[in-house]
Amino acid sequence: MGRKKLYATTRIKTHIKGFDELTQGGIPNESIILLSGAPGTGKTIFSLEVAYNALKNDKEKVLYLSFEEKKNALITQADQFGWDLKKYSDNGKLKIVAYDSEEIASKISFFTDIHFFIDSIKPKKIIIDSLTSLTFLLGSEYKSDGTSNVDTFLYQFFKNLKKKEDVLIYLISQIDRTDIDIPARYMADSIIEFKEEEYSEFGRSVCIKKMRRTQNDKNVHMLEMSKTGLRVHKLGSD
Repeated sequence: MGRKKLYATTRIKTHIKGFDELTQGGIPNESIILLSGAPGTGKTIFSLEVAYNALKNDKEKVLYLSFEEKKNALITQADQFGWDLKKYSDNGKLKIVAYDSEEIASKISFFTDIHFFIDSIKPKKIIIDSLTSLTFLLGSEYKSDGTSNVDTFLYQFFKNLKKKEDVLIYLISQIDRTDIDIPARYMADSIIEFKEEEYSEFGRSVCIKKMRRTQNDKNVHMLEMSKTGLRVHKLGSD
């Protein structure tokens, strides 16, 4: 009887304090990760720190597609924590592409556009901020067969992203847009949920709802936002 070939899971660290130990040392490579939560819960800050740590610690290239903030606004936001994204943007290691509603509406070959950036830059991490805004800009009118443009777009979008090898993809989603967030949860490999915590000294929490190809901590952990970045607190820790 032949032996089954075993494949070791390649894990990719976020280097965010206290987070990687919740995932047995890192997120499985070639995953699509949904960062879900209400506005102001830390999703964009998490993604910016992931980008900065990949650039600085892992010497990787990063592609950041923004459908909400302009490039300079994201760089300024990162500067508050001492993350010099401008340096990496200037040297070509970081590509930030910011779209507005008119640009999205006029793009017939949107997937071709994204694939062009991915194939030319060859990033190890892709961040899309946000899936909610992107889908909203593409419209939500219903088609004659009963399916919406949102459902069709999300299916095609995830199908195209899953074709990319040796890359980790982060998608930011607003949890209150259930027409987008709920189907995206089924399609994503991992879900990291962010929440406001009114009675916590840190004001925010993070919980890994699911993560394929690994065991993960499913508890709710307090999320601290300091002057130098994020820190995930252990249960019962100060």
